[in-house]
Amino acid sequence: MIDKLSTSEWEISVDGACKRYGDNALFRNLNLRLSRGRAVRIDGWNGSGKTQLLYALCGLVAIDAGRITIKEETTAPLSGSPYVRDKICRFIPASPSGLTHLSVGEFFHVVSRSLRPYSLVPRSRAAKQTFARFRPMLEEATGRVLDPRRRVSELSIGQQKRLMLSATVYCENPPKVLAIDEPLAALDARGVRTTIRILQEARSRGMALAIAEHQTQIEAIGFDETITMPFGIQCNEVNPQSEKVEAVTPLPIDLWGGLTLRNVDAGYPGCRVFCEHFELGPSEVAHLSGENGSGKTGLLKALLGIAPATLIGGLQFGGNSMIDLSKAMQCAEVRYMSQSRDSFPSLRVADAMRVASSSNAACDPVLLESIASIDKNKRVSDLSSGNLALLSLAQTLAVRPRLAILDEPFANVDGTNVAKMAAMIAYARQEFGTAFLIVEHGKMDWPGMAHYKVEQEGNRTRLRCES
Repeated sequence: MIDKLSTSEWEISVDGACKRYGDNALFRNLNLRLSRGRAVRIDGWNGSGKTQLLYALCGLVAIDAGRITIKEETTAPLSGSPYVRDKICRFIPASPSGLTHLSVGEFFHVVSRSLRPYSLVPRSRAAKQTFARFRPMLEEATGRVLDPRRRVSELSIGQQKRLMLSATVYCENPPKVLAIDEPLAALDARGVRTTIRILQEARSRGMALAIAEHQTQIEAIGFDETITMPFGIQCNEVNPQSEKVEAVTPLPIDLWGGLTLRNVDAGYPGCRVFCEHFELGPSEVAHLSGENGSGKTGLLKALLGIAPATLIGGLQFGGNSMIDLSKAMQCAEVRYMSQSRDSFPSLRVADAMRVASSSNAACDPVLLESIASIDKNKRVSDLSSGNLALLSLAQTLAVRPRLAILDEPFANVDGTNVAKMAAMIAYARQEFGTAFLIVEHGKMDWPGMAHYKVEQEGNRTRLRCES
């Protein structure tokens, strides 16, 4: 049993905080109070400054005006080393991509103690005993048996997110405040319920919560306050599964033969998916769903020839038999939008689009218009998660691929950008004849879309056609 946090009273105060990016004010004159068990939701569209507010709260970026203080026995500014700040207010990102090279045991050690990887002693007896103590709670959170020697990168994104959250909550010295960015993104229904339960337990133990989240299921936590960014302006959220998409009538195109899979066994070692038959023709869309950890991303990477995923069986693309789609990737006939969305992060938006368009070809004006709301001089690494998804889709389609494979494209995306992305997909289908294989949780009822599900059947995981 884990003890509750100390009952000593404390409060983090944000007074008159202002933060600018270039000529734009992300937020100004913001006042916020966080104390034991208090929960605050930060709402707003992509690029409105939600993540920057969480960063500022944790001292990871400086505010331009105002003050953030901790009031306990003494009043002191929220400053000092990153280690000291993390002990008080811990930022939990939308994706733990920077630590996925670690083993599960090392990952728990880093997250629970908030140490740099180079200062690890994760293989010590004390570290192993600590992991063993909290292992039942971590396994309940992730929904799987955890081998401390297994790499975190072999877990699904949803399992990685729940592992990071549970390692932060279920540890010997948890922080006072959890500042969490999009905790429900890329989670299946069971993962959403598990995450909400962990957050409710953290709150009951005295932790305060500051959460930026688009999905309405997060309201089950019962927030004390909701801050809308910018203040007073509401964002009309649209669920990607309910977004209306018009039927597509493709223009005459060269029939390239499509993608065909027959008796394919693909994925990571220990997490393989069997596909008896799958066909995807020009301009068609296939939606692939399944629980976190079922093998969806491993299947995609096996198709693309991305190690350590492998593919055994019959694959045809454009009428030609292939081992995988790696050669088609090299000649830009296939493009992959991964969950990490890390294409050219050091470049400006305008330059990133130029690089994505092969052979110095001019970018399609419709695609450029779709991302016109994004500052073209902004660095890609500085974009919000939703705007990064919008840009990544435009980059994926810039070369007019025959096949676009999209892994969780709508995670972290607000309703406005969902509509823009859906319009880009429809445009590429009609004008380029691009076929789409889309992994996304929940049902997507687009006209003419085929639905497939990865699920356990007996002692084998299969890709099953639902429509």
